[in-house]
Amino acid sequence: MRLFKTALVAVFCIGLGSSNAKSASDVDPAKFGLSELKYATVYCKSRSDGRKPVWMNTDKGTYALNGQAISWVQKADSMGVPLVGSDGEDWKLARDHFPPDAVFKLIRFGLTQCD
Repeated sequence: MRLFKTALVAVFCIGLGSSNAKSASDVDPAKFGLSELKYATVYCKSRSDGRKPVWMNTDKGTYALNGQAISWVQKADSMGVPLVGSDGEDWKLARDHFPPDAVFKLIRFGLTQCD
């Protein structure tokens, strides 16, 4: 069953971002006021429709940072196939776990990484 869900998530993500490759950058979480994290990689994916979801993988899981990434999470959840993060758990919404100013800075940084 887990393999089936993984396949559905893969198809779902391919359909969401059908055109361009994603960009990633390792960041020092402390520079963004997130000293509780050991590491973080911020991702941005330029899509053909102009949307640019930004998310972050950390030692504590994967976090949707901006509205486009949050839409991915909500759409996957509504389909019954939640996105699985770097910790093997469902993606989390950064706004529910980190200070707003840190999330804003991470989004701005992530958007500069998109092609």
